[in-house]
Amino acid sequence: MAKMRGSIAAVVLAVAVLAAALIATDRQAESSDASGVGRFHIAVGYYSGVVGQGLPKNEDVVVGRGGVFKIDTATGQTWILSERMDTQSIIAPEFDRKWVPID
Repeated sequence: MAKMRGSIAAVVLAVAVLAAALIATDRQAESSDASGVGRFHIAVGYYSGVVGQGLPKNEDVVVGRGGVFKIDTATGQTWILSERMDTQSIIAPEFDRKWVPID
C-alpha cells in the first residue's frame, strides 16, 4: 500500500509540474502593451505590393512580398515590421526597425 501511495504522489507531482510549465510558457507567448489593453501575436505572412512611378496607373506591377505582422487580437489592428539597414559602415551596420500600422 505504501508503494502505491508513493507512485500516486509521483504521478500527481509530475502532472502538477507539467501543468505549471504549460501555463508559464503560454503566458510568455502573449504580451500586452503598457496600458494592459489587448494581446499581441506575431505572425509571418505574405502580402501584395504595387510597384510603379508617380500616381497609380494600370501599368503598375503587383509583386508579392513576405513580412512580419503584429496583430492585436482585442481590437484587430495590425502592423507590419518595416526594416531599413544602413550599409554605410561595413564593420557595424545599423538597423532601423519600426512597426507601421496597416490601414
